[in-house]
Amino acid sequence: MTEKLLQYLWNYKVFTHFDFKDIEGNPVEILDFGKCNTDSGPDFFNGKNKS
Repeated sequence: MTEKLLQYLWNYKVFTHFDFKDIEGNPVEILDFGKCNTDSGPDFFNGKNKS
């Protein structure tokens, strides 16, 4: 999977379901997917998850 494809999927929320997990297998609830960053730095910023 390319970074560009992953950015597209994240930006347009193209998922069959939102069953995200962290690297330890714990569920992650996304509260805000953030805004796409067209500058240098992270691909998205101001994203929020439920901890």
